[in-house]
Amino acid sequence: MMRRTIDFGIDLGTTNSSVALLNGTETEMIENNEGQKCTPSVIWLDKKDRLYVGRRAKNQLERDPENACGEFKLQMGTTHTYTFQRSGLQMRPEELSAEVLKSLRNDVRQRIGEEVNAAVITVPAAFELPQCEATNKAARLAGMTTSPLLQEPIAAALAYGFQCESENEFWLVYDMGGGTFDAAIIHMKDGEIQVVNHRGDNHLGGKLMDWAIVDQLLAPALRKEYALSNFERGNPAWRAAFAKLKHHADEAKIQLSRDEETQIFIDPLCQDDNGDWVQFEWDIRRADIEPLIEPFIERSLNICDRILTEEGLGPDDIAKILLVGGPTMIPLLRDSLYDRLQIELDFSVDPLTVVSRGAAVFAGSLPFKESALPVLSHGQYAIELEYKPIDNDPEPLVAGKISAQNGDSLSNLTIEFIESKSLWRSGQIEISPSGGFMTNLRAERGRANEYQIELKNQSGQSLETVPNSLTYTLGATISAQPLIHSVGVALANNEVQVFLEKGKELPARRREIFRTTEEVKKGNKGAILRIPVVEGENAVQADRNQLIGDLIVTGADVKRDVPIGSEVELTIVVDDSRQIHTMAYVPILDEEYEEVLHLEKPNVDTTVLGQDVEKEESRLEKLKSSLSQIHHPHSERIIQQLDREQTMNDIKTSYGAATSDRDAADACQRRLLDLKSSLDEVEQGLRWPSLVKEAHQLMAETRDLFEQCDNSVLRPHLNEIEGELHNALRSLDEDLLKQQINKLQEINMELFTQMPDFWKEYYNYLNERRTMMKDQDLANRLFGQGERALKNQDAQALESSVRRLVALLPISEHEEIKNLHSTVMPLLK
Repeated sequence: MMRRTIDFGIDLGTTNSSVALLNGTETEMIENNEGQKCTPSVIWLDKKDRLYVGRRAKNQLERDPENACGEFKLQMGTTHTYTFQRSGLQMRPEELSAEVLKSLRNDVRQRIGEEVNAAVITVPAAFELPQCEATNKAARLAGMTTSPLLQEPIAAALAYGFQCESENEFWLVYDMGGGTFDAAIIHMKDGEIQVVNHRGDNHLGGKLMDWAIVDQLLAPALRKEYALSNFERGNPAWRAAFAKLKHHADEAKIQLSRDEETQIFIDPLCQDDNGDWVQFEWDIRRADIEPLIEPFIERSLNICDRILTEEGLGPDDIAKILLVGGPTMIPLLRDSLYDRLQIELDFSVDPLTVVSRGAAVFAGSLPFKESALPVLSHGQYAIELEYKPIDNDPEPLVAGKISAQNGDSLSNLTIEFIESKSLWRSGQIEISPSGGFMTNLRAERGRANEYQIELKNQSGQSLETVPNSLTYTLGATISAQPLIHSVGVALANNEVQVFLEKGKELPARRREIFRTTEEVKKGNKGAILRIPVVEGENAVQADRNQLIGDLIVTGADVKRDVPIGSEVELTIVVDDSRQIHTMAYVPILDEEYEEVLHLEKPNVDTTVLGQDVEKEESRLEKLKSSLSQIHHPHSERIIQQLDREQTMNDIKTSYGAATSDRDAADACQRRLLDLKSSLDEVEQGLRWPSLVKEAHQLMAETRDLFEQCDNSVLRPHLNEIEGELHNALRSLDEDLLKQQINKLQEINMELFTQMPDFWKEYYNYLNERRTMMKDQDLANRLFGQGERALKNQDAQALESSVRRLVALLPISEHEEIKNLHSTVMPLLK
């Protein structure tokens, strides 16, 4: 059949995928050849290199893990490849996803005999731009010519709201899948669905819960009972055993959503150190796993809290929470969600299929236009129709243009629309000499309204048209999809030039002009103009955002040298499906470089990652220590939230598996980035109370010094600083407070230098660092002069030696002294 709208919607999921079809006002799930609505997103190659998708492949994750793979959606947009050990075949995540899409297309062909060349495909709203691009590539590899992307929370809202008659309501979509989480506030008003706010996490979902059960419950039990050397998830030697454990943890988690207790039985699991086969049998209770999955639920609830707070909305403002995804079947999750937010939960649409159903609804609103024009037979007339197939207007506007074969005259033609069920008629509408017409139809709610098209000539004879009918359905629609993350360019000073702000309606476009900070020499491939493009909301620190790709022009790409300070005009465009397009123009070359953005997530360097983990763990402990001395409620709440989510434990667990599990490495990096941002916020919060505390302590110390050596010259300066200090504290002026602290440090140092033993103690301090001096010969001469000055009690000569010795300290030590006494040490240069 020739479809005029796309109609098919696909949920390409981490764990399961499904396809739905819009029929009028209802959505139909297309079952696979096993009679199931959902197909596991798993690929397996058998001994004859035959490729399988679905349930049969999923079973092989346990039996033949070296030749089966799943959860590859999490690696979309990366350079990662999956290797099937037996054949050596390597496939990228988008290629594996394409096989899942092909399987769904085959299901449609088998069930209803149609070839799916176009379908709406859903992606997590939290997906980054490289992941969206990879999803589009997967669709093309699967043979689809058209594949608009739709954010999963919007799809869920459409499934619930398509035929809903709510006039003005806010909904909260809680979407937890196998590997991703999205929370979105949806405004349903006058038949239109709008995303008000969104936050998400690409590394939060059922998969992490499964691994928590394995890492914290099953693996420790095995280590305790059996001789299994270095039995850790990060050890490649135990990969097959951990694959089996995760598979059974997932099944147990699902079973425990219904029952209080179940059993895990794996025979065989692996061989122990003695070569004996291990049979693993374990009784597991719901109460056993709930403490393990609670931190993940806590993290999701904190995301929900945050978007509600950002919009100033409370529980009374939200009509209901729409539950999406398999993990929302977990009783603890539902109880926690209701207890925390006190909002009614709605799971009237199957959480496992709601996304594909909503995608089908959206697909029904999109015209499917074949590239080739219809071939007309003799006497036929083609009609190009312009109208919205689905809309909330009961009297929709329809416009069109008629063309005839061989350029036959269109004079004196009329067109009329007759609704098949109600027999409502539009009346005859005259066609303009150029073939144009326009009219309003009348539609009824609750069904698809089909209108027959009657084209007549001057004598009233009916003429054949292509098409000869149109269908219109009254239902909810969506406003333009929003940009989920701000998109910008990282600058040389680590700040961000934001191009497109979060929440901006798509498509969106912006152009900015930059100046180069390095020279690019013609022919030198090592000379690079690099413009990193990032997603995220931190405009102050670019490295706290997610790098999505580098726009690179090398010396090999330019026809002459590009000196420092040259202009570069950069244009960034993001379309409706969040595909990004870039263009760089270099005026000095009069050259345009299109699509030079290498859009992919960079590989994780596990060595650097480990260093970062240690660094941030240390920073976390130091901030906790600071908070024990300084009371700052907001910073304390952030630290408490990190503890409740077990953030550091989550990071360290992921890092432990990072060397053998790319997903774990990515999750660790993402969580580490979130931790850095949280700790930045804590440091920002502590800065003011720390400065206040420092100012008070410094003022007290300076007064004490005046007691010991009163200085009539500096006393008026102290009184002036004290007055300005009070002004800064009253006005909460951080810059003014810092200025007064610097002035106090200067006076403090001046008074210190007047103390009888100051230069002697300073000399002894430097003598302990004697071997660190840059010029040892000069240092030895100066220390000799210092010894003689001490012996002769020559204070002036001792001071001179000390000042010259300070300049010989290495940079790091010198900086330390400068930071302690920032207004005095430059005088030593």
